[in-house]
Amino acid sequence: MTKIKLWFKITWLKIKAWFKRLAIAVMMFFGIHAAIAQEVTVSCTAPTEYTDNTPINQDELKIFNIYRDGVNVAQVNDVCLYVESLTPATYKYKVSVTINGIESAQSNEVTKTIVYPTPKAPVLNEID
Repeated sequence: MTKIKLWFKITWLKIKAWFKRLAIAVMMFFGIHAAIAQEVTVSCTAPTEYTDNTPINQDELKIFNIYRDGVNVAQVNDVCLYVESLTPATYKYKVSVTINGIESAQSNEVTKTIVYPTPKAPVLNEID
């Protein structure tokens, strides 16, 4: 391979890599992480008693309030199950339940950390 062809090949690879980094930076700036979003499932066990120890009728409508980082992100009826797609970060969840218009205290806190996937190793093609 001539020096000129080699120079063009190396330059082209550098340009492609630069545009790829630019595209990733633009996507991160605008919050576009669809390719690396992961699904998170939040579930809990419904209480069986009120705070005065009287039993909760299991037929009563329960509204579960899902909190992520202190913000109520969802309300689900009857079954405490919530699924969402999130980008890499650390998230803290709590849940409360509302029965007959009265909301319980929030549950214990559970933390979920989503990490960026590790890229595979490059393949070395040739050495001149």
